[in-house]
Amino acid sequence: MGSLQGLYMAAERMKTDGLNAYAYRGAHDQSLEMATRYYACFAKYACFEKVVTAENSRICPDATQYLGTIVKGVEENVLSGN
Repeated sequence: MGSLQGLYMAAERMKTDGLNAYAYRGAHDQSLEMATRYYACFAKYACFEKVVTAENSRICPDATQYLGTIVKGVEENVLSGN
């Protein structure tokens, strides 16, 4: 789930360079919005800083691959650059 944070950091950096990563759509309609919706399910049902279990994430897609992990990686982004 920490990879979502990295995607947003990259998108913000690209935005300062004049590129709109938020509008990007992949060949199968992948987008930051799609990734956010995917991981938001875990934040909503398993809750932040809690362990993902079969009970608290059964509604989320691909939940079994996240069993035992902690919902995190949603801290405020801090951008740096030159």
